[in-house]
Amino acid sequence: YTTLFRSEPVLILDDVFASLDEQRRRALAHMVAGAQQVLLTAAVDDDVPDELAGARYRVADGEVARG
Repeated sequence: YTTLFRSEPVLILDDVFASLDEQRRRALAHMVAGAQQVLLTAAVDDDVPDELAGARYRVADGEVARG
């Protein structure tokens, strides 16, 4: 795939951390931390482990804000 399109695939995680306990959240965060392109959603900020760096955006009342 990467040879054909010359880019990394995008990994999309839709609210997966909500279903996991703290240990499994950290394990999953460790697994995806090295990926080049990850898009994840979370209904609750605290569900996303702090180890995951990168831009964070919040959507509220129809507005998108970084941070």
